[in-house]
Amino acid sequence: MAPTRFPSAAAGLLVLALTGAAMAQVADRSQAEKLAADLAVQLAAKRGDLALGRQLVLLHLVALDDPAGAAKYVGEGLEPELAKYVPAAAKPVAEAPELACEEMSRWYLRLAGEAYPWARWGMYKRARAYAARYLELHPALDKPREDALRDLKRIDDTLLKLCADDATVPDCNRLALNQWCDLLRLVDVAKDAAGANAGHTWIPRGASLLGLDPSHGPERVTTPVSVLGGYELEVRFLWRNGDGHIGVFLPAGLGATTLKIGAKRSGLDKVNNEGLDTNRTAFPFQLVPNRTYSLGVQTVVKDDQAMITAVLDARPVVRWQGPQFALTPGWNMKKDQPGLAVCAGTVNFLSFRVRPLSGHAFVARPLADPSVLAPKPAPGPSAVPPRKPPAAPPA
Repeated sequence: MAPTRFPSAAAGLLVLALTGAAMAQVADRSQAEKLAADLAVQLAAKRGDLALGRQLVLLHLVALDDPAGAAKYVGEGLEPELAKYVPAAAKPVAEAPELACEEMSRWYLRLAGEAYPWARWGMYKRARAYAARYLELHPALDKPREDALRDLKRIDDTLLKLCADDATVPDCNRLALNQWCDLLRLVDVAKDAAGANAGHTWIPRGASLLGLDPSHGPERVTTPVSVLGGYELEVRFLWRNGDGHIGVFLPAGLGATTLKIGAKRSGLDKVNNEGLDTNRTAFPFQLVPNRTYSLGVQTVVKDDQAMITAVLDARPVVRWQGPQFALTPGWNMKKDQPGLAVCAGTVNFLSFRVRPLSGHAFVARPLADPSVLAPKPAPGPSAVPPRKPPAAPPA
């Protein structure tokens, strides 16, 4: 695998130039979704329109990071590169042979240089998935493997910069594998809170964080820690009052989801774009006022697969496995950064900590006190079961 020339941000918006003025007006994912819906209606009325079909391919592929959706619009007349790579991208990474992994990783790196700035993340993440798969299939200690390892590090460095508030993040911001990190100590409410009443919702109380939402928010707070790999999370919280729920935002490789606890129906939201009303992770549960709960979550990622298990007060409540792309965040949270939410109630988050198990994790902004990441004495038994590699999803 020869060294890859990484595209610069200045390569900019070639995709926009190629796909028309309407595409240039897309400022975020929600606008991209609206434009895709509008173009699909136009294409239904003008079947076979090559320009509309091409716009939909690129919109789904790059802006929506949905190669399966893009593949639906691949047809005659599309340039050979898209006709070749888009159907391949729609297949699971775990099925890609060695040579295809090399080609697909490079192709996604090129797309990253041409994507909307806010969409580059997804392109780099998919390039990384193929590069990691290539290394798994190419164990020989030779120059192609050295080149692939170099590319993988550069992709990780690029992802780090995309996550970071500043252009660079020093090595002291990296979290050590298998070491617990106290996330609440890193939260800056002024920077990390989101929601209609963010400024009035989150109140630091010593080592804990009080969340108030009487108005059916939800109100959210993100931690400034980016997790690119497998990890465990532990949350202890006191539910003070209300009939609502808490939420824990869970990165999962190329996807992300929210684990909701309370409001009579709990589980992962969303899975395959299905909320708790219909997806199989849902279970009945109502939070009791003035009671303390302990929640443990483990996320294992491999290629484009993920496995999420959750234990609530020593009771297993969620076990899900499948493609990372099946997990979509129900709320607008920062990519790859665990977070918390409260809806229709008052909660005191007593502790919130993460332990990276694989890959990389780092604080995505400068640390005023780097000692907060210093290794700590081994804690007691984890709230989640021992980790296992994700099995193949059921057929």
